[in-house]
Amino acid sequence: MAFGREELALTRVPLEIWAEIGATDLRVGNLLQIGRGAIISLDKSLEGEVDLKIGKHLVARGNLMADREHFSVRVTKTSKDIHE
Repeated sequence: MAFGREELALTRVPLEIWAEIGATDLRVGNLLQIGRGAIISLDKSLEGEVDLKIGKHLVARGNLMADREHFSVRVTKTSKDIHE
């Protein structure tokens, strides 16, 4: 893919991507009672896809993976696939 000068400059802009593994709703009272070792259930299963976001914008989905020291995400769908 060939880029012009302006497009090439954009390819160098750093972005922070978030992997969202799930969510839940808690009441403030429950939140205040959480202590070390508490388990909070999320709305996605272990086999479910995680969302990759830039800000609030969904850009991809994938499977959560882990090696010895880091988590990673294997992309299964891009924003193009998701928004079709």
